[in-house]
Amino acid sequence: MKAFLKGLLRVVFLALVGFITVTVTILSVQRSHEIPPQDEIDAISNISHALSLNERRAILRSRASSVRVVSVSSELGGISTSSGTYIAFQDKFYVLTVAHGLIGECEGTGFITGEGMYQCKEMVEMNPLIDYGIMEVEEIAELDAVEIPAQIPKGHQWKQDFSIMQPTYYTGFPNGMGPFTLNGNVIGYNENDFVYIKSYGWSGCSGAGVFSESGRLVGYVLALTVGQTQYGFNVAEDILIAVPLFKVNWLSIIKLKQEKNNDEEEPLESKLSDSAGSDSGPGYSD
Repeated sequence: MKAFLKGLLRVVFLALVGFITVTVTILSVQRSHEIPPQDEIDAISNISHALSLNERRAILRSRASSVRVVSVSSELGGISTSSGTYIAFQDKFYVLTVAHGLIGECEGTGFITGEGMYQCKEMVEMNPLIDYGIMEVEEIAELDAVEIPAQIPKGHQWKQDFSIMQPTYYTGFPNGMGPFTLNGNVIGYNENDFVYIKSYGWSGCSGAGVFSESGRLVGYVLALTVGQTQYGFNVAEDILIAVPLFKVNWLSIIKLKQEKNNDEEEPLESKLSDSAGSDSGPGYSD
């Protein structure tokens, strides 16, 4: 009788263990199919926790300020796409990108984010020599603008951020895809103040803001290098050329604001002149 009870208990125990094992396996399989919403996976802030806090901060700033720039030319009948960085300067908002990606006027240029498209309000500066364009835009609520000049290097910080093997990050729209975030390292600096970065890039990455591990915006992607191979001249897709931000003329924004303020003041001045009732009042001549 005792032997029978022991055997029965053993069978019951094994059956219970088997039931628990099967149940856990089924639940595990079911959970593997519980996929988070796509917007959570693709969120700007979904950055690997295996990285250091400094790396994650720099990557977040890169991703949170990246826009795709689309420029349409009515004359040429074409469309160009590039990357840009959303910046804030003296309580106004702008996009910095490469001039060679802007084939049309301001009215034919737009900035695409994950939430929609924003139009260029005004062309602040187009500099084909250094190859950049600055355009004013409405505030983009879903992005975080890079504060200029607070979040760019100053003084000896430039030396630190462009030191050899300094980690860098940029977020761009290669081949019209993205946003893709890529890392790299500074590998050189030439006499024309261009920075060489070992990373990866394709057409459409031009204009993307480059951040150092410090989290500061240090430059923008200009182009890929071209070198001679056994097959002739070829694009070196793993070496980027970046332009340091100290080559950008931020004073052009200040000048534009001053011109706007002067234009806005003129109607008020004329109104004051008219209210005086005579030409001898505090009026202004053309």
